Amino acid sequence: MDVEIVFSGLCSFLNVYDNNPTMGEPGVILIRADRHHHDNGEPAEHDHDHGEPEEHDHEASGEPGGGVINSEDIHIPFIAFDTGFTQVNDPTGFTAVDDRPEFVFMTLDGEEISIEGHQPAVPQVNDSFEQVLRKDDYWPEAKNQWNRDLVPERGQKPKASAVAAFMRFGSGLITAQRLSSEFWSFSKPGLSAHVGRFAEEVSYSGFPLSDNDELRITLTHLETGTVRTLVFSSIDPEAEVLTIFIGNNTDDGMDEALDRQPSKPDEPRHGRHVSILDRVANPDLGTSNREAKPVPPLLGFRKGGGGSGYCGPGSANGGKTTTPPNG
Repeated sequence: MDVEIVFSGLCSFLNVYDNNPTMGEPGVILIRADRHHHDNGEPAEHDHDHGEPEEHDHEASGEPGGGVINSEDIHIPFIAFDTGFTQVNDPTGFTAVDDRPEFVFMTLDGEEISIEGHQPAVPQVNDSFEQVLRKDDYWPEAKNQWNRDLVPERGQKPKASAVAAFMRFGSGLITAQRLSSEFWSFSKPGLSAHVGRFAEEVSYSGFPLSDNDELRITLTHLETGTVRTLVFSSIDPEAEVLTIFIGNNTDDGMDEALDRQPSKPDEPRHGRHVSILDRVANPDLGTSNREAKPVPPLLGFRKGGGGSGYCGPGSANGGKTTTPPNG
């Protein structure tokens, strides 16, 4: 049986080609955007009713490079699955998704995700990964200048205060899927715009398992070292693929990510969330200050069915070409 892990939302992919010596091994982080502050500076509650813990012991928006998160931009970092096809050994902490009760999810809160039988390695990267939004393309000034709380050096790990989850890749296959329904333009006065349709999810599959019938995931908290093991298996013993979702989405965005469908066309479209992806860069640089917005049809680009805004995933660095330390 094959396993597919589907990443969506504010996930930043790190050094997947393993060709950048300024970064650590190939991996992915879920960037924290799960809290906002009231005017008095205190962290506010989540604005959704999914049953996750009421408070975290960190204040993500107060961390270096964090900035202040508006309530409408709060994202839920999660691991989820469809109960019609998949089961887990211990459902503690999982709760049904409001509009998709056949799915259940659990909030992630600063864990390293590891897979039993899966050793860190350089993954195979499908050509489709070039359709993932890359920071180096819309913000070349920040190339190889990192916020080490999120983008660690080789052999190191990110901080739980800055990321909601972290996972190193192995020898599996990375594929980008589900292009944005619209062209997006990243513009800044005096500079050429970066325009394209970008992948809204990235799939990781084809990696070895310790047991061909089970996916054993260990969650180890990056600070406390607390460990929990989740064992996923297919309800149908004849199933060929077991699908698990790891995402970092807004409340509505979670439903769309689990559906694996484009964003709803009746929502306002914006690009605010890209500034959260910018946190991988040295915080002294601020953000890219690129205005991300859908391209109007009158400019001659094909327009899709709409969408609530480009919301990751993104690649923290460039593509296949080797990136020298001072490139």
